[in-house]
Amino acid sequence: MAAGRHSRDSDGDEEEADEGADDAAHRAKGVAEAAAHALNPNAPPKPSKYVAVYQAIEPQCVPLLMWVLNADNQQGIEYIENALTLMAFMTNHGPAPFSAPMWQAYTSMYRAFMTFAFDYIEDVSIPFMNFVERDLQTFLTGGDQALGLSYAQMYFNVVQKVLTYESAGKRNKIVASQMLMSVLHWGRGSGWPNSGGRVDQFVAPYLQLVLGQLQTAKHISLKFSYLEGIEACIMYS
Repeated sequence: MAAGRHSRDSDGDEEEADEGADDAAHRAKGVAEAAAHALNPNAPPKPSKYVAVYQAIEPQCVPLLMWVLNADNQQGIEYIENALTLMAFMTNHGPAPFSAPMWQAYTSMYRAFMTFAFDYIEDVSIPFMNFVERDLQTFLTGGDQALGLSYAQMYFNVVQKVLTYESAGKRNKIVASQMLMSVLHWGRGSGWPNSGGRVDQFVAPYLQLVLGQLQTAKHISLKFSYLEGIEACIMYS
């Protein structure tokens, strides 16, 4: 923003710059809302055409998502729900395996959640689980060099942060538990149960995390969710 830079502009010029930035932010929100509306999952286009639509808009949408999910962008925070809704549509209906820019958006979503978007666990859980379901290979083998984290470790960090935060709330913890079970489900592989799965290395830490939380859970529904997670670990093994 111009107002945050060292300059000799007059107050009037700074106000105009601020108004211009606000206009840009409102336009960004409009784009996100329009895209989400146009790409409603109940819309009539055939699946093949549907994928093509998402593939065509990806170069325009991913920079918008990155802008909103940037932790240093105070204006973007206002539109995070729109961005995460668009992210859910794109990861559910777009082409897979996902492109490198889409995985960059995955990393941006992780950073946003870990820094300022903790209250949006339900919103981020859908695209996170879509990444696992539709591009498991990249999820298991890829990562972000700048963060020094694999995509799988980022995912686990999100689950762990929610489950171990005392004030996260019952509903949010159930969502995080479902994220855990999603990895175990899709990680079984096509040969399961006759052959081993693909996420063996995650079973022990996931089981340890859930067992630890089960001991302190107070709500019946939350205890049941944790028991489902334990069952998923046992079934996978």
